Amino acid sequence: MKALVMPIPKIAKAIEERDSRTLERLKGVGKRTADKIIATLQGKVGKFALMRSDQISGMWRWWTLRNRWRRFWSRISATNE
Repeated sequence: MKALVMPIPKIAKAIEERDSRTLERLKGVGKRTADKIIATLQGKVGKFALMRSDQISGMWRWWTLRNRWRRFWSRISATNE
């Protein structure tokens, strides 16, 4: 979760657009990890890219998105060790 220093829609948009430079701005994400994230998730996170911040409302939605991204980051971290 330390890597989530930018809004989820921006991260998802970077993945969909294969923008590794944006992903590299996340803490702990280098070129190789950014490319791996893109290869794994491109085409799967478009719905997050289309969301506006005001659409991600309510505690339940926030909690669900947070847990999904937490599981994602833990899988990525585990494969980099």
